[in-house]
Amino acid sequence: MSVGKANPSILKDVGRFSRLFLVKDIGISGIRKLREAKAVVVGCGATGTHVAELLVRMGFGEVSLIDKDYVDISNLYRTSLFTEDDVRAAMPKAVACANALRRIDSSVKVKPHVTKLTPTNAEELLGGHDIVIDGTDNYVTRLIINDFSVKHGIPWVLTGVGTWYGNVWLIDPARNTPCMRCVYGNVSDEDLGNACDVLGVVPTAVSLVASLAATLALKHVLGQSDRELTSTYFVVDAKRLSIDALRVVRKPDCPACGKRRFEYLEGPHVEELAKPVCGTKAVEINPPGRVRVDFKRVLLRAGEGSVVGMSDYTVRVKVGDDVYVTVFSDGRAIVDGVTDPKRATRIYEEVTGIKLR
Repeated sequence: MSVGKANPSILKDVGRFSRLFLVKDIGISGIRKLREAKAVVVGCGATGTHVAELLVRMGFGEVSLIDKDYVDISNLYRTSLFTEDDVRAAMPKAVACANALRRIDSSVKVKPHVTKLTPTNAEELLGGHDIVIDGTDNYVTRLIINDFSVKHGIPWVLTGVGTWYGNVWLIDPARNTPCMRCVYGNVSDEDLGNACDVLGVVPTAVSLVASLAATLALKHVLGQSDRELTSTYFVVDAKRLSIDALRVVRKPDCPACGKRRFEYLEGPHVEELAKPVCGTKAVEINPPGRVRVDFKRVLLRAGEGSVVGMSDYTVRVKVGDDVYVTVFSDGRAIVDGVTDPKRATRIYEEVTGIKLR
């Protein structure tokens, strides 16, 4: 197809992606596919922000972002897109990420969702996308994504990073290739509880994993993935500067893709009211049901001198000498400087005026 016959929007895209257009197996047809592609990134932390930026720069037409947290000073060294201004404003990660992405390419439809991915909202948030990319830091969320992916035949890219090492895997149920539970098996509650063993992360390892994850998403959208690729589990070693490709096989008795039991998506789930945040001196508060917080009420209760950050989505107040409470508009909160859930609950009730029990 000649460029001269392309519509004006394609001509504009060819200018933006002139170097990508020159790649022999991409060309203008590849740019069209990318512009029509819809991706959702679950988790806007280290891996998620890097992946989201690459997707937008490569020309994905729509990128949705899901994250429940706000930008913290500790995020800056390992993430992409965030700034100190986002930290001062206690900006939700999904919103800060979306704002930066729109400055890169204003024609991309970027949809931030300041919430936690749960079995209740997974269908709504993940549905309608061509590919899901994991930027999370816990097994439960990945298992929810995996169940959704297998149930609806939508591919997803699993990622993980710790210290110098990482792993990446394109899971595509439509090809009858292995899913996450084929490899990880039945993850017990005890195993999930040990997720607080935080080891730290090297930012260059994050970049390597994110680049590989975005490449797999690119290959899928271009129609260049196959059964062999989706049966390959990549292990990244940033210290040794190597990437190993491991062959994984599908298990006929796998609960998800074998027996089609979606225990993490459809089973009974109870959200803890207050639970410690892994690797920190903080407690997360999750009010039962739907709660809307009146920020004006929080400001009045705390006093103006106690407010240290505020946006349309969050308000952050100081309580005492070393305790900070960040309250989200949906009622969730992070109580920093506290490890006892009961104490965190009392502080939350004092700050918001909302009784939890």
